[in-house]
Amino acid sequence: RDYTSDKDWKGYECVELSRAIKCPCISYHLAGTKKVQQKLCEPGEVEKWLDKKEAATLRQYFADQYALAEPLDTESEKAIKDAIDHPEKYVLKPQREGGGNNLWMEEMKAALELKTMTKEERSAYILMRRIVQKPFTSALMRRGKVQVGECEKEVGIYASYIGGADEEYGKVIGHLMRTKLVGVNEGGVASGYAVLDSPVLI
Repeated sequence: RDYTSDKDWKGYECVELSRAIKCPCISYHLAGTKKVQQKLCEPGEVEKWLDKKEAATLRQYFADQYALAEPLDTESEKAIKDAIDHPEKYVLKPQREGGGNNLWMEEMKAALELKTMTKEERSAYILMRRIVQKPFTSALMRRGKVQVGECEKEVGIYASYIGGADEEYGKVIGHLMRTKLVGVNEGGVASGYAVLDSPVLI
């Protein structure tokens, strides 16, 4: 969507092949896409990079994700059927960030049934099982007004990474916690769906 011509892609390629520091570089950018995240959920993928014990520990925190590119595999077909029957359990995610782009409930169901998009359009999405957590009561301040209600939270871990031909540097540098009211599907702070929060570190 952001690169609409060969000239755009040529410019991107020129930057990537240069000695400039990219933020992010293409490999790091791709690693954070929904498609790569979905691929890593498949059996044997994480195990290419981690030993068996580390992979098993990491997989405990994975949410089930399914590819929608044709031809669909058996697991994706089962997931689509389950999502149509139980749309409250799933979310349909495009290759975008920032909030406001996901499809939920009836909108998701219509897309999966190909009522509002083609198979080709649907293939650009990832079907993901929703993460269900125990809600808690909290107060949110947004635009100078306080709202008190049942909430959910999401914690992101941030790291810095610089890589080159001969050496790499990587370090965890912090975290970000977002809190939103139960029933609010999206989670973006800048888009107004959630607020910044601070965890109690024990």
